[in-house]
Formats: sequence, C-alpha cells, structure tokens
Amino acid sequence: MLAEPRLATTGADPLPAGSDRSPGRAEFACWLGDGILALAGWCADAPGADPGWDTDGLPDLAVRSIVFSRDEAGEGAIGFLAVATGVPALEAAVLDVGGRCALLDPTRIEVTDAESLAWFGLAAVGAEVRREAQSLMATTMGEAASGWPASRLAGELRRFRDAVRPRAPHCQIAVDVAQGLFIDAVHRLDDRSFYVRGWMRDASAEITGLAALSPEGLRVDLAGTLARFPRPDVEQFYGVPPEEQGRARSGFVVHVELPAPSVLAEGWVLELRNAAGVVVETAAPAVVDDPSLTRSVVLADLAHEAPGDDSLVRGHTSPALRKLGARQHWSGAIASVTQYGTPPTEPETSVIVPLFRRIDFVEHQLSHFVDDPDVVGADLVYVLDSPEMADELAGASAALHRLYGVPFRTVVLNRNLGFADANNAGVSVARGRLLLLLNSDVLPDRPGWLSTMTDFLDRTPKAGAVGPKLVYEDGSIQHAGMYFLRPEGSPLWENAHYYKGLHRSFPAAAQTRVVPAVTGACLLLAREMWDKVGGLSGAYVQGDYEDSDLCLRIGELGYDCWYLPAAELYHLEGQSYPTALRRLTSRFNTWLHTSLWDARIAELMAAPPPAAATRPRSPTRPRPRTKKDVT
Repeated sequence: MLAEPRLATTGADPLPAGSDRSPGRAEFACWLGDGILALAGWCADAPGADPGWDTDGLPDLAVRSIVFSRDEAGEGAIGFLAVATGVPALEAAVLDVGGRCALLDPTRIEVTDAESLAWFGLAAVGAEVRREAQSLMATTMGEAASGWPASRLAGELRRFRDAVRPRAPHCQIAVDVAQGLFIDAVHRLDDRSFYVRGWMRDASAEITGLAALSPEGLRVDLAGTLARFPRPDVEQFYGVPPEEQGRARSGFVVHVELPAPSVLAEGWVLELRNAAGVVVETAAPAVVDDPSLTRSVVLADLAHEAPGDDSLVRGHTSPALRKLGARQHWSGAIASVTQYGTPPTEPETSVIVPLFRRIDFVEHQLSHFVDDPDVVGADLVYVLDSPEMADELAGASAALHRLYGVPFRTVVLNRNLGFADANNAGVSVARGRLLLLLNSDVLPDRPGWLSTMTDFLDRTPKAGAVGPKLVYEDGSIQHAGMYFLRPEGSPLWENAHYYKGLHRSFPAAAQTRVVPAVTGACLLLAREMWDKVGGLSGAYVQGDYEDSDLCLRIGELGYDCWYLPAAELYHLEGQSYPTALRRLTSRFNTWLHTSLWDARIAELMAAPPPAAATRPRSPTRPRPRTKKDVT
C-alpha cells in the first residue's frame, strides 16, 4: 500500500507579523494521488490587491482553481477550490487563486478525504459552481503521476463527484411515464473516447438536451451530436401503432470525446432535459472494454444509416474505428516467430501470407511451392491473425515441413489485427529486397510465376507495384487489374476488376498494361517502396480497399501499377475472409476510401482507358457477370 505524503511543518507559525489582517487561507486539503493535492478555502482580497501580509520567504505553489462567492466566511469573502500537481509534501506556500492570494499553512489546515473536502469546501454553493468543481477535479486525470495507480485517483474523484453533483430524478421506464431514457452500452475506445448506444423519448415535450457524466466527473453535452434512428422495439413497448413505429427516431449512438481520461468501469450517468425544464437521469451499465466486440457493434450500427447519408459514419463510426485502430496498432502484437527448416541465406523476395481462421490453406500452398525453386528460395512468412489457433498451427507446421521440406516461418500475433496490420507485422520481420503480399487462398497455376513478376518489376522503369492474372477454379478471370466504379445513384467509388468472369484466354486480358490499381491478393513491390508509402493503412477494417489505397499512394509518388498476365495464379476469392464479415465491413471501407481519394479517383477514371481495356462486343462468359464486373 502506498504511503501518504508526509505532513511537513516549519516549527513556527509561517504567517508573519500582521496576520491579524485575516489573509485568505486554505482550510481543507486532500491528497488525490501521488503529488496531487486538492485544496479548499477562502480569500478576502480583490484580484491583484496587496494581501496585507509579508510573503517574503514563502514559495509560490502553482494551482488550477475556481473561485466563488462564500458570504458565510465574512462580508465579501471569496471561496476557492484548487488543485496542485507535483507537490512532494504539505508545506507553507502562497497560492494564486484567480489573481487573489491565499496562504497554505500546514499548522492551520485539515487534511481530509475527497468526500469531506466536497462537503465542507463547497458548502452552500449553487449547482453551477458544483459543476465547475467537478470539471476542475476530473481533469486531474490527465495529470496523474505515473507512480500512482490511476484507479485510486479515479476512485477519489468518483467520491468527490458523488458528493457535489446535483442529482435529477431517476428515469423510470414505464408505459405511463412520459420520459424514457435507457443506455444499452458504453464501449471504451481508448481512455478518453467512448461509443454510447441507447434510446430516449419524451411524450410530453421536445427533448432539448442530453448530457453524459463520466465516473470521475467530466460532463459532456451530447445534444446536436447524436446519430438518431428508429427503434420499433421501443415504440412497440410504449404502445405506438405498428404503422408509426418506424417513424420516431428514439434510438441513438454517439462518439464521446472527453478532455481527460476516464478509467472506471462503473459510474457513467446520462441526463435528459426537455423544453418544459423536466430533467431525468439514468445510470449506464458497466463499460465494455473489448475492442473486437466494440468494432463489430460499431460496424453493425451502420445498418441504421440510409444510403446516401454519411452523418453516422462520418461523425461516429469513423472516429470510433480510428481510435480502436490506434489502440490495436500492430507494433508489439507479435507473440512469437518460429522458423521451420533452414532459411535461405540472402533471399531476394519475402512472401507474406496472412492466415485468418483457415490454416488448412498452408498445406495447399506448400504442395504447389515444393516444385517451384523460386518460392523454395524465398523468405516465406505465414502470419497467424487468429491467435486462438496458435497451437494448431504449430502442430501442423512441423508436420508440413517434414512432408514438403519447404522452409518457412510462422509469425503468431497476440491479437486479431485484420488484413492490413497482419501484413504490416509480417513485413516487419521480412528479409527480402522485394515483398510479395499473397492471400492464403491464392495457388499457383505453374512454377516460375514469382521470378516472372520480380524480373518485370526490376526491369520496368517507374513500376511501383505489379499484379498477376488471377483466375477462378473454373478458368474465368477474377483479376486482370483494378479500376474504380461509381454505381448509378451512389456517391461512393467501388473497386472493380477488369474482365471479371470472362474466360482466362480473353485476348484483352492477355496484354500487359498500366492499371489504376492491382489486388492485394497477390501484389509485388520493393521493400523501399513499401517504406516510402508507409505500408498498408490500418484505417480500413479487416480486408477491403487497403490494396487500392496502397496503389493510390504509390501513384502519388509518380510510380505506376502494372497488370502482368504472364504470371497466372488461381484465387478462390473470399475463402480466407468470410463473406458475412466482408459485408459487415464493406460499407465503412467504401466510404473511407472515397472520402480519402474521391478527387484522385475521379481524375484517374476521367482519363481515356488503355486500348486493351475496352468493353468486348461478344464476350465469352463461363460464369454469370454483372455490369460492375466488366468494363
């Protein structure tokens, strides 16, 4: 248990001659944390006035403070609440509180707890002063010394908040009660950011305000920032006719940003106010601190936004996912790296293969790689993005190396990172001059494909990235370069593939050419280029649009993306990435990609297409295709 800082005294009254002039002084003190001292007291002097006593020899103690009327201390008396940080001990000092002087005298002060400080230091003050006091105290969370447990400081602030905050009536959820306020969940994004879901309604008057109060006392007004949507289940509970249940937008989500950290799981309060002045409050459930669950919830809430409207994704989804992404950065996520077999001495190329749930693809690839000297001599790295399968992968890897003899490494992550950061983590251990990003469900058609790609990259000026022809198992084209398509009536650009669904022998798909982008399912670039553009962006969720974003950044540097049909592989597409999850993330990724690259994409797509990329008059199509698939 940490000891309280010592109470230092001088052995003599620090107040010099002339003390009968009644200078202001601190009356109560509370140690909130290591070196964090809260003080309450009064001062009788006007701002800037001579305090009437000699302060020579007394140090100044820097404080943040609020001042307020406190008539019971004497005519014209001003009360204050102050917080000082970096205080080693309670020693005599002069305080500057709002331009007024007050004396900290260790012999004439009562050291107490946060609750008592609130009761005695803020006696008889109004609600507005109490709110200011809450805010002053709560912001000390951003100043906590590293040696003091944040939870202890937060606990002291929670007790102070509960002692001073004006309480509104608790909101009763009942059919015959006009006001309804309920919080489904509060999700932690990081120490200062939260994602709140719930509903509210008022049958008696317009709702004019909604505020959130953190356990430590930070108050945030949410009115005007909420994303509202219908909650038919709520309206059904209140007896609203079925035909009207979808009209009332009682549901809401909101991204909440605090000016200081909040670490306590319990104690969030939300307060509703209506135009008639009625105020009710409700307690929120314990904070959810599970980044994977929170990400799924945030993405699922996009279903509440109508096509063409981006207020929810722009104001709440995007900042929430951005905070989660920063919290889940790949650095520090590598749990282990294991080498199977003798690695090549100086590999030209590192092949990075992320594994998500489907580790059976490792054997399928190794059974093809074993007959290809190019891959056997490469730095082959499998990155496990499903940590729960680490033991299963370890057992399978040892057996597969014995069976096929292909040397490879496994990188096991300690948490799920998604496609972009799994690749970023893999590249961080790569040894090759060149990098090949390869999906686990991509299988070679024949040996030699890797050297075909590397030779082309090395001998082609301004080639920034190279992608091969990818075909489905039935021989139809999956990838022959990528372009961008804006569906009719949509403001968003979508990624599309040239000649998708046409036969692999289609003549136009046999021509090497510059394209707007190539797929990350099989993408070759130099390590130097990777470092220049900063790798794959972790802003996207799971595995969509990271590749085209990378290609667009390469293009910004003046380099080209090339489609190379001489290298041909099979792509099972989506087998390494479940369709249900892809549907969940697609809308957000499409919005983010468009918001970042709208102007550049419009410029690219306004340019005349390559001659080989014109629409065929009588295409052969062994599988169904859509307008989006072919251009």
